[in-house]
Amino acid sequence: MNESDKTYYYASADGQVTGPVSKQELRKLLEQETIRESTNVIRQGDARWSRLSDFLPPQGRPGSSEPSRQNQKFHALAKGEVGKGFLSILLDTYAIAFKNFLSVFLAVILWILTIWIPYIHIGTTIAIFNLPVDLAKGKIISPTCIFARRYRQFFGEFFIMASLMIFGIAIGLCLFIIPGIVLAYSWMLAPILLIDKGVNPTEALTLSNKYTYGNKFSYFLASIALSVSFGVLLGLISLVSSDLGMVINILLAPVMGISLIAAMYKKLVLSGTKEA
Repeated sequence: MNESDKTYYYASADGQVTGPVSKQELRKLLEQETIRESTNVIRQGDARWSRLSDFLPPQGRPGSSEPSRQNQKFHALAKGEVGKGFLSILLDTYAIAFKNFLSVFLAVILWILTIWIPYIHIGTTIAIFNLPVDLAKGKIISPTCIFARRYRQFFGEFFIMASLMIFGIAIGLCLFIIPGIVLAYSWMLAPILLIDKGVNPTEALTLSNKYTYGNKFSYFLASIALSVSFGVLLGLISLVSSDLGMVINILLAPVMGISLIAAMYKKLVLSGTKEA
């Protein structure tokens, strides 16, 4: 039966039966909010009235963007698109870490050494959070770049944003843990966006949530795969020497963590790609 065939009748709000109309006209009336999904509809030849939602498929109804988005995610999983996304992030992480290992490691060492000077340490902390931006852009960084004065201008905004993040994630963790983890993934790019885009703290959190929306699973897979491969490497080294394994862990962990964030920033923000 063609959707343009006028074979449907619907009961209006005052109880009057209106028709005949086609399925296309019903869909248009629904979009105009003249009728609702709960409106009673009957088709010629049927013995009983039914709800409008029984005749119109979900993709044809307003407000169905969320189910449609969920379907796209499932299709992406079936096609392996999410798997490809996580694999590209993982490979990028290794490439960035290998290329910039010494510079990032020395920058982290210098950051640790500034703990004893609070004023300078705040600036170097902000700089460490901004390292993934330069790494994602393919720049060769200098370990001493964390002492740049420009980072100190973000003192106020950085503390406000950090406070909002900690408070929000803490509340989420109190609500059965999972919401807090989701918020942590949603806001992971906020410190970088605050500096790189020059936005205010709340805008940084909002932007981070938009960039990571639909991409958290790829980041989760990449972080799990990175942790597993890292654990296997450390396990093998520890068989030779536990002390050596500890040293390798201290050397590699911060570099790999920063490189993972850089790979995510490159994929989600710089390249502008969005997964399902």
